[in-house]
Amino acid sequence: MDEMTGPDGAQAAARRKEWEDAWQLLSSVRSTLADMLEDLRAEVGAPRDLQKKISELEAALKTAFEVERKFNDWLGKQGGGLADGEIDIEAARERITCRLDRLRACCREG
Repeated sequence: MDEMTGPDGAQAAARRKEWEDAWQLLSSVRSTLADMLEDLRAEVGAPRDLQKKISELEAALKTAFEVERKFNDWLGKQGGGLADGEIDIEAARERITCRLDRLRACCREG
C-alpha cells in the first residue's frame, strides 16, 4: 500500500471491522442507557435518590447521542472508512465501560 492506492484488502477489512465494533458498542451503550432509564421511570413514587439517578441516566443518554452524532460526522468526513490514528476504539470502550459500571453500581444502591 502507498498513499496513492490506499489500504490493501486486509487493511480495509480491518478498518471495516473496527468501525462495525465501534458502532455495535455505541448502539449497545445507547440501548442499555435507554433501558435503564425506562426501568427507573417505571418505579411508582420515585424517591429523591431515584430522581437523581434518573437525571444522571438522562444526561448519560444525551451524551451517548452526542457521541454518536460526532462519530457519524467524523465517519462522513472519512469517506466511510477509518483512518489510522483517528479514533482510539479501545480507549472509548474503556471509558464507556467505566461509566456503565458506575451507573450500574449506583442503580443497585437504590
